Amino acid sequence: MEGIKTLSAKFHSQFDDHKLFRRLLMLFICFMTYLVTVWAFEFANNNAEHVDGLQLAAIITAVHAPITALTGYLSKLYWEKSK
Repeated sequence: MEGIKTLSAKFHSQFDDHKLFRRLLMLFICFMTYLVTVWAFEFANNNAEHVDGLQLAAIITAVHAPITALTGYLSKLYWEKSK
């Protein structure tokens, strides 16, 4: 039972003192931005012949806008809370 309390205290210390959750959240959002960017490149390569440039740009922008806004918001929260 003492081992579980020690392990729990270590996790609590990591999450509170070292801000582990916020760092993991930033890593996750960076990974999600990477996935969206890779999808956009593949979409542009596969549909360049079927869709004109303006429509292609509009689709990629519609996909990138929410993830960019989320990344900006989480970055703002991360930097404001770290002061």
